[in-house]
Amino acid sequence: MNTDVLIRSRAQWTQAATTWEREGGLIEASTRAVTDGLVAVAGIAPGMRTLDVAGGTGDPTMRLLTVVGSAGRVTCTDLTPAMLAGARRRVQSPERVGFAAASAEALPFPAATFDAAVSRFGVMLFADPAAGVREMTRVTRPGGPVAAAVWGAPERNPYLSLPITVLARLARDVPPPDPTAPGVFRLAGPGQLAELFTAAGARDVREERRAFVMEAPIQLDAFWPFLLRVAAPMRAMVAAQADDVQREIAAAVQADVAPYFRGGTMRFPAEMVLVRGQSPTGP
Repeated sequence: MNTDVLIRSRAQWTQAATTWEREGGLIEASTRAVTDGLVAVAGIAPGMRTLDVAGGTGDPTMRLLTVVGSAGRVTCTDLTPAMLAGARRRVQSPERVGFAAASAEALPFPAATFDAAVSRFGVMLFADPAAGVREMTRVTRPGGPVAAAVWGAPERNPYLSLPITVLARLARDVPPPDPTAPGVFRLAGPGQLAELFTAAGARDVREERRAFVMEAPIQLDAFWPFLLRVAAPMRAMVAAQADDVQREIAAAVQADVAPYFRGGTMRFPAEMVLVRGQSPTGP
């Protein structure tokens, strides 16, 4: 496991944690379809002991708590203690939820601890996605569901792909992106996420792509500042640019995303990839 990646990731997301907590309502609203899709695909049901891996400031955990009900329990993990602290403050029902600061690649639980394990927009950012999925499978009881959601094809996700394209065009002294490094489209290709599940030993692995709409009450001129506050790696890249380049990037992003803002509401077409498997029952 690349410890440098973990250290860098923890530092970036520590800076973003306050924003994720403060603006959690907007983030939750714009990604609700993904959270609901993941919960449904995983087959989460009342009474389940469920693990939310890379749960951030608690959006998936809060949704999972409503599904598992009073007889169930949810445990939220995140690499970044500051994000997890936000989840503690946002999530109600403390008697039914636990928290653990840990990397996905080294989950601090015995084998078969949970009835199900899920991760929303986490696997693509793991330092070692294969190891993280293996850990999710390990801590899930034999036959229990293991599921994840990541972003789909860049061309179907202008919310992120348009700003990324602008940065690639205008940012200076930035090395070409490493397709194997943590990133939003790291596992967007057909079958990539499913292959990780299969390699981890999961059974009956199924992958599907699902269109949805990212909608939130964000004004056009507020979009780029908002995205920089919540997208920690992007913010780090922009912060390294000279002031005039930052202004040029901001103007270009606003021009490119303008068609997706009407009447004070952000509406982007989007695509998610959902994968579900079952923890192996034996050799």
